[in-house]
Amino acid sequence: MNKMRNIPTFEDFLIESEMNELKFTSVGVKELLDAVYKNWDKLKKDIDREMGMRTFKDVLYFIRTGMQEEQYELENWVKSKGIKVEY
Repeated sequence: MNKMRNIPTFEDFLIESEMNELKFTSVGVKELLDAVYKNWDKLKKDIDREMGMRTFKDVLYFIRTGMQEEQYELENWVKSKGIKVEY
């Protein structure tokens, strides 16, 4: 039995790092999530139709599994609905 099989390759490390680039503690994420949460009743119909997120939990998943581009995409979408994201 080869014990080395459990050691990830460098490529696996890079892929894992890219997949987890965005954290809830990343700059601006808390403020973005706060803005979405506080305005959920106003946003929920459009965010489902336009972004495919039916629940706030879907928003959390989108952020957690995304990268900075996804954060900017959601932030721009929220701002386009007249919601301020305050830093």
